[in-house]
Amino acid sequence: QLWGRGPLGMAIAEAGRARGGMEGGGFRTSSCASSAAPNDWENPRVTSINRCEPHVLLRSHASHRDALEYWGARTERTRALARRVADVCAQGSVLGEGEFYLPGDVDLRSQTEGLDSVTDEGELGTPPSIPKAVGNNVLSLDGEWRFGLFPSPSEAPDGFQRPGFDDAGFDNIRIPSNWQCQGQWDRPHYTNFEYPFEVDPPRVPRDNPTGCYRVGFEVPRGWSKGRVVLRFGGVDSAFYCWLNGSLLGYAQDSKLPSEFDASAALRHDGANVLAVLVLKWCDGTYLEDQDHWWLSGIFRGVTLYTKPTPSLFDYSVRTPLDFDESGGLKSASMEVDAVVHAGVAHEITGRSLKLSLHEVSARGEVSPSPVASPKPTPFVAGKWRPHVAGLPSVAAVGRASAREGGLEGKISLWSAETPRVYVLVLELVGESGECEDCESCLVGFRASRLKGGRLLVNERPVKMRGVNRHEHDPRSGKAIGEVSMVFDAVLMKQANFNAVRCSHYPNRYDWYELCALLGLYVVDEPNLETHGFDPALTRNEENPCNNPEWAAAILERGSRMAAMHRNHPAVVVWSLGNEAGYGPAIAAMAGWVRDFDPTRPIQYEGGGSRTSSTDIICPMYARVHQILRVVTKGDEDRPVVLCEYAHSMGNSTGNLHKYWRAFLENEGLQGGFIWDWVDQGIEGPEGGYLYGGDFGDDPNDAQFCLNGLVSPDRVPHPAVAECKHLQAPASFSLEEEPWGTVIVIRNLDYFTRLDNLRLKWQVFENGIAQDGEASRGEIQVAGRVAPQQELRISCPVAWSDDTDHGLDLQLTLYQEEPTLWAPRNFVVNEKSLMLKRQSPEAKDPPPLPKSSTPVVCEEEAGVLSVRVGPVAVEFSRSTGEVTRWRYAGEDVVVPGAGGPTLNLFRACTDNDRGGAFGTNFASRWARAGLLDLRAGEVEVTGAGAGPGAVEVTVRSVLRPAIPWEDDGQEDLAGDPNEVGGIHWFGRDEDAEEVEVVEAVEGRQVEEEKAGEASVRVVARYTITACGLDARYEVDLDPLARTLSCRGRTAPSLPRVGVKLEVPATFGQLEWLWGGPPEGYPDRKG
Repeated sequence: QLWGRGPLGMAIAEAGRARGGMEGGGFRTSSCASSAAPNDWENPRVTSINRCEPHVLLRSHASHRDALEYWGARTERTRALARRVADVCAQGSVLGEGEFYLPGDVDLRSQTEGLDSVTDEGELGTPPSIPKAVGNNVLSLDGEWRFGLFPSPSEAPDGFQRPGFDDAGFDNIRIPSNWQCQGQWDRPHYTNFEYPFEVDPPRVPRDNPTGCYRVGFEVPRGWSKGRVVLRFGGVDSAFYCWLNGSLLGYAQDSKLPSEFDASAALRHDGANVLAVLVLKWCDGTYLEDQDHWWLSGIFRGVTLYTKPTPSLFDYSVRTPLDFDESGGLKSASMEVDAVVHAGVAHEITGRSLKLSLHEVSARGEVSPSPVASPKPTPFVAGKWRPHVAGLPSVAAVGRASAREGGLEGKISLWSAETPRVYVLVLELVGESGECEDCESCLVGFRASRLKGGRLLVNERPVKMRGVNRHEHDPRSGKAIGEVSMVFDAVLMKQANFNAVRCSHYPNRYDWYELCALLGLYVVDEPNLETHGFDPALTRNEENPCNNPEWAAAILERGSRMAAMHRNHPAVVVWSLGNEAGYGPAIAAMAGWVRDFDPTRPIQYEGGGSRTSSTDIICPMYARVHQILRVVTKGDEDRPVVLCEYAHSMGNSTGNLHKYWRAFLENEGLQGGFIWDWVDQGIEGPEGGYLYGGDFGDDPNDAQFCLNGLVSPDRVPHPAVAECKHLQAPASFSLEEEPWGTVIVIRNLDYFTRLDNLRLKWQVFENGIAQDGEASRGEIQVAGRVAPQQELRISCPVAWSDDTDHGLDLQLTLYQEEPTLWAPRNFVVNEKSLMLKRQSPEAKDPPPLPKSSTPVVCEEEAGVLSVRVGPVAVEFSRSTGEVTRWRYAGEDVVVPGAGGPTLNLFRACTDNDRGGAFGTNFASRWARAGLLDLRAGEVEVTGAGAGPGAVEVTVRSVLRPAIPWEDDGQEDLAGDPNEVGGIHWFGRDEDAEEVEVVEAVEGRQVEEEKAGEASVRVVARYTITACGLDARYEVDLDPLARTLSCRGRTAPSLPRVGVKLEVPATFGQLEWLWGGPPEGYPDRKG
């Protein structure tokens, strides 16, 4: 029996028709007769039924006073949470508290008792709450609901939507939540871009897990006088909802709110029952193929709010700014357009829009006195009876526009460096001036535009020190809470990030407000990705953006996002989605967004990062020489901002300094967004973090979801220290002037004069801090360095020409006073500068000291033995290896093959394994046989090397122990691309000149050396009474073409090093390099 012909399906269809739902709104399966309409959830043309048209968030204040009280309590709570979180996250990064770097031992769980509820404060204490009296027109339905999960829609119980349904067989579930994260329903499923079911759009599997939710509630007294709206913050993936048995509607797009008019079905004098049916899969799933877990359910909050008739329905706020040639503010104004809904046109007559703008002080207090309060503007009713989606009772729409100029001198501009915000209160007032309806929002005076090939924020070409952020909690999946968001924002600020990309969907509404309060630029992105249709970028025509059936659904995802988020000051760039190909639907979205909101530029990487639909060239994982070529060729008038780079999976984020050198030296290169912020591990039932495949989910992409800068519980990985240093607001260097050495402090900010910062200096000799006033001090820098300018200060310590002593000057930049994101004395940046002149050319290390100690050389049974005083070394004639090394009768290395031995391999990292079609590093190394190289053609010779010294020379050829067997990867290999698969910019013909290495390396691979996979080695060992000196000459040219992916990338070796195996009796290790964070040659900022 086909579901949809049963009682539940027919009830939905009848209720839909009765409520004005579109025909075909019932449940019908695509396997019915050809005359039957497809299911709503398998029809790209049906994205909603009875859903209200998009608008900004409505708070439904009772009065102007209530609005100010709400924002006063809201900002106080946010600031209290932020400062307490900042104290936790800053452990180890405050002067006097040990090493000055982001710690690796901050356990967020022990601090918050969990992330998924705003009430989980734990050791953070109890932050101020928002009074119940504020927002009395809004009712949250979050909490315990009744829930049942069924294998498919056809197995959902008939009549479960009716108030009298017996749900004793259901369980309790907490809302908001993903049902897979509740421990007993379904299982999480992770894929990167592969769909978790057979691709057959728009159809989805018949086995489509279906959640049935029920909750009872009562509304406050007084709600009967107006319209009542039901708001779902986010539901994955599609859902129907009923109130008291009446169908309210249907909706898709899991990452934006959906609202329904509940007025007619609501009972004001007793219990109400809300029922929701959620489908795991729908046709919209094909548009939501983001690299993340597939999780389902009501994962954002559910609320009811009431509005009077008439009432404010929507409004837009613009802050036009005019600057002089030097970038100074000439004029500032505020423009507001508002929409009012009414039952009849005459209700609009005589009503006006009243505005007041209130400053939020540096302490978070909302001033009761307005900065601006323009004269009320009358609403004018439209000529025609409108059709308002989802609101059949609305028969008249009125509009009003207001403008207040001359605000220069009265307001401060918003930027990530100076996040000054205001509260705008909008009132619908009657003829006598009384407030009939009230709304509010945060406002920041900020301009974002393109000019002269630059992305300008308030006329300054800011660098995006950005990171991509998924909404993720290790326990609750995508049902994140307030504390989680505060931790993310505070940690980003402490690591000197100034921008975040909402990858790859709209975030919770209050995330944008948090970014405005703390100071983070936002790239807002619609819930659109179809990567699985064309992962190799060879069949773009397969993408839904080229199919007219999907055009409206795709456009709607961008238009609804812009309509809902257009007033957020932190949003400086709109995105059109991620990895969704390129076609007419994308071009249509670009046109719609540009016309709807000309105050912000847009970006989109799909189609090559350089189509006409993007204002910003925003490639993924483009290499440094590729982005340099874009800005140096002179044929582009658009800035370059990498939407993803520095893939931070596992032990990674190296060579970041090369990108930042390019960013800082080229105005057209304006930064990028690291991939990504948080490891998306899910906490297992026995602790620990699980990834793809750990839940029996198949297909899966294993640990590819663990590519963040911080762990799932927000503990920073070592690479965060590198990001913090390279993205710091100030840099340090030493330079020689005719009068002596100077410290050069460069302000890398664009709007501040290094306010609230001091510089501490300390002299170290051989790593030990020196005592005395001449060896340490402080320098006041706050207010002394203009944006993008330098301060040159005489170095308080003279340079040293003594090569036997290492003198270092450590400079530490720290905050004098606390901020929202960091406590007092928080270290913003530090660097050690060498106080001795360096040789212009690198030299070999000095040889071991020699003496007149007698030398003994012996040969027996294929072993060459050398003794010089207490040092005894044995060499194998057959392998050339050091088989024994002793000092004073004790083994220095394990006898046999303890080394030292030349080592050209190491364990592969996650990023080594990334890449398409055998082009990744691990595949190349395996093809070259580096995993197990064996010596052949060995020649061992010994000779005197002066008094008390012997030099043993070992010549050999290293070849793979097991020859590589071609399994077809050579034939499959396409263009070499970056981690995780192929990306458009790597296919750009202009960027794919056969230039094997980056311009800075300048080395070509010669075709005639692309043959035998062998490595010729000359090892020279010098033995003296002081020890063993080993030096290696290695000819790697025969490997170069294999290691360079057949000449199309820079050759890469896993390691050039020495391996030693020491006896177990050794128990102490002295580290003679940098630290304390982990460091590597490409990550030592």
